[in-house]
Amino acid sequence: MKKSLANKIRLKEKLYTYRMAEGTPVQKHLNDFNSIIIDLESLDVKVKDEDKAILLVVSLPSSYIHFKNIMLYSNFDTISFEDVKSNLLSKEKFDHDIHTDSAAGLVLRGRPTEKVGNSSRRKNRSKS
Repeated sequence: MKKSLANKIRLKEKLYTYRMAEGTPVQKHLNDFNSIIIDLESLDVKVKDEDKAILLVVSLPSSYIHFKNIMLYSNFDTISFEDVKSNLLSKEKFDHDIHTDSAAGLVLRGRPTEKVGNSSRRKNRSKS
């Protein structure tokens, strides 16, 4: 990519406005985010680690509101890109495991539609 001002501006705009679509896998979002960062670095644009972390957090959709609040407003002295990335991947794995476990734990309860073996007792009962 040519090191022109127009390319730098275009990539910076892409980075600052980049958003994860609802339902997108986290790994795909991270790969796309990293490719923008790599393209900027190839143009000699340095993005600080803390800025990358903050941009990654704010790029998440509204379904990640609790994650975003924890990452941005907790009592951390600093925030790092690696911490955000690993926490994000852990959250996705946890969410996946929870949904998988809850689906596997469903049990059907109720009466069977056909009774087997109890028909003889029913005939002997009084109809009063």
